[in-house]
Amino acid sequence: MSRERIARYLYVGQGVSSLGDGVWFAIWAIYLTEIVAIAPSTLGIVVAACGIVGILLAYPLGVAADRFSPRDILVLVTLVRGAAMIGFSLIEGVVGLAFAALGFFGTQSAATGVRTALVCALFDTERQLDVLARTRVVQHVGYAAGAGIGALVLAASDPWAFRAALLGNAVSFAVLAGLTAVLPRARGETTEPGSDAAVLEDVPYAALMALTAVMALSWALMSTALPLWTRNHTEAPVWLAALLFGLTALLTVAFQVPVVRRVGTVARGARAGVLAGVLLAGGCLLFLASGRVGAGPAAMLLIVGTLVVVGGELYFVGSRWALSLGLINPRLKGRYQGVAASMEAMITAVGPAVMTMVVTASGIGWILLAALFLAAGLGTPLLTRWAQAQRSFAPETRAPAAARAPRTP
Repeated sequence: MSRERIARYLYVGQGVSSLGDGVWFAIWAIYLTEIVAIAPSTLGIVVAACGIVGILLAYPLGVAADRFSPRDILVLVTLVRGAAMIGFSLIEGVVGLAFAALGFFGTQSAATGVRTALVCALFDTERQLDVLARTRVVQHVGYAAGAGIGALVLAASDPWAFRAALLGNAVSFAVLAGLTAVLPRARGETTEPGSDAAVLEDVPYAALMALTAVMALSWALMSTALPLWTRNHTEAPVWLAALLFGLTALLTVAFQVPVVRRVGTVARGARAGVLAGVLLAGGCLLFLASGRVGAGPAAMLLIVGTLVVVGGELYFVGSRWALSLGLINPRLKGRYQGVAASMEAMITAVGPAVMTMVVTASGIGWILLAALFLAAGLGTPLLTRWAQAQRSFAPETRAPAAARAPRTP
């Protein structure tokens, strides 16, 4: 199978799956709290607990991807997540919620790490970042379209409409699993004894992934903090937050690939991390200022702040890919991506809670968050140099070169 055809299968699978996920993201909280009647506090505890499980699962699944095949492990994880979605459509209480959430949220970050390892196995370094960037573009197109369908489901407000949407998402996972299964097997690497210890003892890499993962809080910033801040602390109309969330998806579609092409190498990835931290910090301060002015100026500050935050997010994603791929031992790609996914899972698990505290703390919350983003960005080059200095396998590893555009989309 040609590399162009492999890429198309990846894009189509991701697009179909993201369409279903877009519906899910739009309706899941309302479905579980109003239709299934799960208390919001209980829902938060269960999801957080499953997020912790996700942290623990990411590395073992990365090991399995190295030992067997990232394709096979990704198919398995995708089928588990599809089964969990069916479970959500059938649950009636907390016990059912726990099992379904474990299958879905507990494997979410691991699936991301294994998918990245699969791209590494199927494409050479010149194409890896380009494929990952295009996959993320397709993902956000699917999210935007799925959110529109989710809005119709919410408007219908019928239990059967919700359950039909969940079953539709389960079908999208089945499609993704099927398209993944026909890809080349990309057999796992044969690793020598002590491989696990070598990866887990790579402290510079783990520290760098932990530091850059902090900027993943930008996702919860837009999905959790912005709506709450707009509604409770500004005079801008609350519907503006929904429009701005849609704007982030459109900007990602338009600019993620060009930004990744600019990042390309480990050195540029480190510099991009600094820019990402500065932009994210600046966006926080603009959002803070929106709570101190009238409706018109507040709306303008929210719009400009969103543009700045999206810029930071785009450079953060490009930076993280360049660093997480450019500083690994190619024989242990699954393990290394498992480490990166574990670090990101920690932030994803606590993100909504952190953003709720940011909004509740009003001004000081935004200032502290800006300082956190700035520290993560400024610290990226320092930890990158540390990680580079510790490479015992440098001759075998090349930083991903600036991605070249494929001949076909």
